[in-house]
Amino acid sequence: MFDSRVKLRDLEENDIPLFLNYWYKSPEAFLRGMGVDPNKMLPPHEFETSLRATLEKNVQEAKSKMPFLTIELDGRAVGSHSIGDLVEGDTAVFHAHVWDQSARRIGLCTYTYPRAAMIFMDRFSLKELLFKTPSLNPGANRIKQKLGIECTGEESISYPFMLPNLTARVYRLSRESLGSLLKSQSQ
Repeated sequence: MFDSRVKLRDLEENDIPLFLNYWYKSPEAFLRGMGVDPNKMLPPHEFETSLRATLEKNVQEAKSKMPFLTIELDGRAVGSHSIGDLVEGDTAVFHAHVWDQSARRIGLCTYTYPRAAMIFMDRFSLKELLFKTPSLNPGANRIKQKLGIECTGEESISYPFMLPNLTARVYRLSRESLGSLLKSQSQ
């Protein structure tokens, strides 16, 4: 369904306004539903500066080390996958955000998660990816369950921009499990 319609590519400069719009123009209830405290987010100009610095740093790499992938659907940038807490050669924490409301709830992320995971695993020689998904975000948890990504428990997570006392479900995706997942999706 999505093979000819979806492309994953490195974040580009023209994606930055869409990225910022998602984070700074989304309704407060939507952000809180992901576990984000809008009052603790970086000011927009600081976030933009950080994204631009990531782009500039990546241009200097012989091979891309971009930790952000843009999701294109039918030629339009509609969201992103990214990794954080990266330990190259070992593990990273995977994130997904669909910026465009019309691209939500259509099965897009069940298609893009494994493909983005493979790009990140190859790019950074990762053994596994972790997903630390706030328990209060049922949609994001459902995607991992649909894909059969192993939930290994829960933990309290704390990032400067998150709501306090946030519990997250922790999912682990090994390189081997990812290979099986991609194979099952191609059948």
